[in-house]
Amino acid sequence: MSTRKCRLCNRSLKLPESMELGVCRNCRAKTGIGPMPPARRKPRPCARCNGMRFIRVVPREYSQVALTSRVEVGAIPMSVTNYVRRGEIRRTADSSRGFLETYICTSCGVVEWYCNDPESIPIGPEYMSEVIDVGTDGPYR
Repeated sequence: MSTRKCRLCNRSLKLPESMELGVCRNCRAKTGIGPMPPARRKPRPCARCNGMRFIRVVPREYSQVALTSRVEVGAIPMSVTNYVRRGEIRRTADSSRGFLETYICTSCGVVEWYCNDPESIPIGPEYMSEVIDVGTDGPYR
């Protein structure tokens, strides 16, 4: 039986979740790779060109972290905000809220953005977020 290798670093895969994604734990941590969440976009043609094929991408944010004498780059899925703790923002997957995903039409290239978990977004000036409810009396019916 052949051993499966990580698609990024070519090391042997040992854990079941590594086998499923094809990426080892170390590479997943550095690159922000994880299981894809359920799709938010409804299956319908592109609003711009009626194209029927899309590429779905979970964009990631990359940052540099100083580890003793070396600087390492890490990534987490892109989100709209993060919880603030003790006046400090920590960019981690656990503190991020409002994860984003994009759909790119392969015919015309238009990009649509969706928020995967809008119910988790904290509301308030400290998060630079607010709720705008246009209701049924406004111009948007």
